[in-house]
Amino acid sequence: MSRISPLQSALLSVATLALLAACASTRGAGGAELTGLVLLGPQCAASVDSEGCPDLPTSADIVVRQAATESHAKSAGAGESIARGSAGEDGRFLILVPPGDYLLEATALAAMSCTPLQVTIPSEGIHVTITCETGIR
Repeated sequence: MSRISPLQSALLSVATLALLAACASTRGAGGAELTGLVLLGPQCAASVDSEGCPDLPTSADIVVRQAATESHAKSAGAGESIARGSAGEDGRFLILVPPGDYLLEATALAAMSCTPLQVTIPSEGIHVTITCETGIR
């Protein structure tokens, strides 16, 4: 049976602590799951039946900014980017953030623009839909 040297034991301890720290920072203290879907539409001109032409998921970059609340319109940190994430080709995303009030901004290559979304994220998390415009009318 081989023995672990003091150096190996120390390295193993450091590696374990680093792994635990990485896991803790992923969730964060009080981290909540912000999950969602980014949709791109309309896909057809207005003269086409909208039921036969649903909005489609799209990839996008998402920025989570600290929201300015009415009571704290000029509050320190309002507008500051606190997290970033990406929606895949299926339009889905997951970003971990502390509970609070945020403004979500998305940019998608296939879109002319995406509508910013103001949300309050509770500790249990929230699911949202971000809509982006194709410019088709």
